Amino acid sequence: MFDLSRSSAATIALVGALFSIGLLLTPTPSYAFGISPASIHVDNLLRGSKQTRTVRLLKIPDEYDETLIIKAEPTSIDGKSITGPEFVTIPAGQRTAPYTLEIDGSRVANGAYQGAVIFSRAQSSQTQVNGTSTKTSVVNGAAIVSQTVIGIYYTVTGEEQLGYEFRDLFVQDTETILPLYLRYNMLNKGNVSWRPKGFYLSLTDELHPENPINLNISGDALPMVQPGEYSSILVEKTIPLTEGTYTAKMQFYDQNNKTIAELKSNKFAVFPPGTLALKGEMTALSSNKATYVPGENIKISAEFKNTGTIPTHAILITEIYGPENELIQINRTNETVVEKGETVLLNQFTTLEKPNDYTVSGHVEYGVKKTDTKKIAVTVRSPVVTLVGPGLTLWIFFFILILLLLILFYLWYRTTKKSKDIPKQKSPPKKQL
Repeated sequence: MFDLSRSSAATIALVGALFSIGLLLTPTPSYAFGISPASIHVDNLLRGSKQTRTVRLLKIPDEYDETLIIKAEPTSIDGKSITGPEFVTIPAGQRTAPYTLEIDGSRVANGAYQGAVIFSRAQSSQTQVNGTSTKTSVVNGAAIVSQTVIGIYYTVTGEEQLGYEFRDLFVQDTETILPLYLRYNMLNKGNVSWRPKGFYLSLTDELHPENPINLNISGDALPMVQPGEYSSILVEKTIPLTEGTYTAKMQFYDQNNKTIAELKSNKFAVFPPGTLALKGEMTALSSNKATYVPGENIKISAEFKNTGTIPTHAILITEIYGPENELIQINRTNETVVEKGETVLLNQFTTLEKPNDYTVSGHVEYGVKKTDTKKIAVTVRSPVVTLVGPGLTLWIFFFILILLLLILFYLWYRTTKKSKDIPKQKSPPKKQL
């Protein structure tokens, strides 16, 4: 007779085998990433110099909301002319992250070259964060199904080339006893670090346009702008101005005293002393988490409240120090307009490549003032990648399937053999009447 207990075991084994097959046949969700721009062109890299370029990686689809760590592999003709971080991270809750690479013109002769950065597919791994294992999507696995390559085309030359573009002159309101603050933007389109020799500054009172104040200001105090860099430059100048409404004009000139650009400002006011009740407070400084992996985006946030009576422009400035109190980075956000009584969150992003414990010191500059400094700690730890990749996972599934099939066969064999071994009982002879 068929053994019911063994039959149940066989049924369970069969269901387990079918379940394993179902797992193998279940499609894995597909995620990808893109990059912008699709290529980089540097047409005038001066031999012996370096230039940096930044691209942005983008999660696809938008709702993909895990931390994504992507491996970057720069390639060039000599293997060393193009360099950059080994990993770039798109944190959970963010769609994009920057990746900055460096092109070195000192390693090759003059000429045109091609290179690339290969951004690899990613796999599941475990990252230790404060003793807690958190699942992320990391390099070379099944969670990411695409690979992105950005082409880099650069020409090394021995000839210095100048190119520049000036934009957006802005002047803040001030008082008769306070300095004048002017800010403009400059793009260096050449292949050498550069700044103008100086500029002519003209300040015109709306009520007396016939009597402008004209100054010739040397460029020695202006910062050098690196090739390919777009820089926002603040100029502070103490100028005796009477009360009124003004406009400013800056005319930049080069080393040959030739005028190369002209910018006109917004209207700004000069008030009597004590008019500008400029007050503000940084109420909090924080990071989006305490522990990061090398190359992961670190988000630093400052909460700033305008407690004065006039609008102001706020800038978050942070300094990052290493374990020996050595300065690692200085970072600034763009200006943010903060209305009277408004509280805003100022965010900036940075990356750290070396595992270590760091201190972030930050304050907010607003107008001609700045807040008290606050400090926070962040830690960078190397990711711990599990040994279970997609290939090994598939072998585990096959092993489980084969094991279940062997168990099923064994139970079927035992049941069949026992049923054959049971002797048949002979029927009793019929009684004769």
